Amino acid sequence: MNPKKKKRLIEASLLFCLLAGIVTGLYFGLFAPKDYRDLIPAESKAVVELPYSMLSEMKLFSGGEKSEFDLPHNGLDDAEPAFLIITPNEYVGLVVKTKNLAQLGKEITESAKKQLCQTPTRAEGFTWTWAKTGWFVAWNEEALLVLGPGSMGERDAMKQTARQMFRSGKSKSFRNSEYQDLVNDIEGEGKVYVRVDAMPMPIGTMLRLSLPEAIETSRVVLTGSLRLDSKGKNRPLLFEGTLTSEDSETKKLLDERLPGKVLSSDALQDISASDISFGLNIKGTEFIKKLKGEADGRMLLSAIGDVVNIKNILAQADGEILLSASNLTKKLPEFSMSLQKGNASKERMKCEEIFTDADSGIQPANNGFLKNAQQGTILFEENDSIIYIRTREDGKTLSKHASLNNKGRDVRQLLYINLENTSQDDKEDNPLSIISRFMPDKKKLTLQEFSDGMFNITME
Repeated sequence: MNPKKKKRLIEASLLFCLLAGIVTGLYFGLFAPKDYRDLIPAESKAVVELPYSMLSEMKLFSGGEKSEFDLPHNGLDDAEPAFLIITPNEYVGLVVKTKNLAQLGKEITESAKKQLCQTPTRAEGFTWTWAKTGWFVAWNEEALLVLGPGSMGERDAMKQTARQMFRSGKSKSFRNSEYQDLVNDIEGEGKVYVRVDAMPMPIGTMLRLSLPEAIETSRVVLTGSLRLDSKGKNRPLLFEGTLTSEDSETKKLLDERLPGKVLSSDALQDISASDISFGLNIKGTEFIKKLKGEADGRMLLSAIGDVVNIKNILAQADGEILLSASNLTKKLPEFSMSLQKGNASKERMKCEEIFTDADSGIQPANNGFLKNAQQGTILFEENDSIIYIRTREDGKTLSKHASLNNKGRDVRQLLYINLENTSQDDKEDNPLSIISRFMPDKKKLTLQEFSDGMFNITME
């Protein structure tokens, strides 16, 4: 073959391959069907994979009220899992695969006629509406996306977040990230991945308190399986999981922290259970340092510190700390606290070391003092091994709310929340209100960490 013709043939072949590659890339980038899971950002702070059937147990956006907008039932693919997420900019999200856009659009339009949401509007790449309950709802041929909750002033920010999620591809999705490997290792239908630094008070506080200082919380995630117990009363929602990390050094540190000290059942009998109760084994100085790193922890320390010198009291602790509290927004929350003293704290505390104002309202009491303050009455008691301080007496005990005899396993930390009382605040940023709204028939939440490092979270 003539060398010039051969050269032109090679050049033409290369040009053809280049053009074919460009056309193929444009097709898959712009026109080929996307996977609905590609909407989930790689840096999501939480990803919960649920069987579609489990969504029927949740009143995701309406709290069960017929007068409020709720998840559409038509036009969604019930054969594919749904995903509850927390986006990188900290909106709660739901991603579900769509199946029939005509049916989906018709149902949402009917909701708009009932004034439960705005009339659907077409945008670039999706259709959207705004529900009166503060949720941004968008959909196209790939997925239904719900973001919120928020105020009308946040609607444009949610719309921009939705636009970015619909435009993203597999390369920027969670399922193409290193975090997906952690989820793949989870057995069961419901799979949970949550970054510990993104978890709200009080659950996140408990998990972060359990971590050694050498561990960076941003690298720690809670993973595990989620299921509905069909045999239990009111079908409790059960989670079983463990703390782990995609970072090998952090995972090694997490493994080395076991076994840890456990809580004694006897000690748990001494603390009254209110709206929130928790117990863990920790030095008092470390406990107060970590509480100061939590917004709600600072609020609690500040409120109690108006009457008692909580820093001095916690400095005596080295072991079990058990705390119950109610009405956290009051000037002085109702609380009771029991702590185990360290070996160096055998001497009894003096009155002026205990109370911020020890000049008035102090009466001797059995093994301690009774303080009548403007905010309320506080009883302080102490012996050689235990300090006990409370604002009220309550016949209930923490052990009545959470079983400590789980197949003989030792409990290392425990949290109990009365959702019925703690979720009365309807502020949109209240995480307990959101949890209670998702599962309106669930009234109690219990977290247990066992000595083998496994976590159980139960809602019933």
